[in-house]
Amino acid sequence: MKPNDAANGFGADILLQQELSEKELIQFVKQLAGRHDPVIIRIWKSRIAWQDEDGVTPEFKTDYLLFYVKNKTGQGAYRGFNEIRWFQEIGEYSHKYGTQTKF
Repeated sequence: MKPNDAANGFGADILLQQELSEKELIQFVKQLAGRHDPVIIRIWKSRIAWQDEDGVTPEFKTDYLLFYVKNKTGQGAYRGFNEIRWFQEIGEYSHKYGTQTKF
C-alpha cells in the first residue's frame, strides 16, 4: 500500500514465521522502511490476530507485535512521527506494551 497515496510511501502488514528478538525486530523495521516516507508497517505472529479488526481475540493480545509509523513529509496523518508502537499485551514483548521506540 502507499500511505497518503505518496509516491515514496510504503505500507505493509507482515506475518512473521519465526521468532525475532527485540533488536532484530527493530532492525527489520528500519531496513523495510529505508528511505521511504511515509511508512506504515504492522507486524503479526498469526493470521487470526491480523484478521481481528476489533482486537477481541486472545490471539490479538499475543500475536499483534507492533505498529511502525514514519511521516516526515509534513502532510497527512502521523506528521512528525518516526516510531514503533508496541502492541503485544501477553508474551515476549509484553514489557514493551503501550510504549514507543522513537527514532
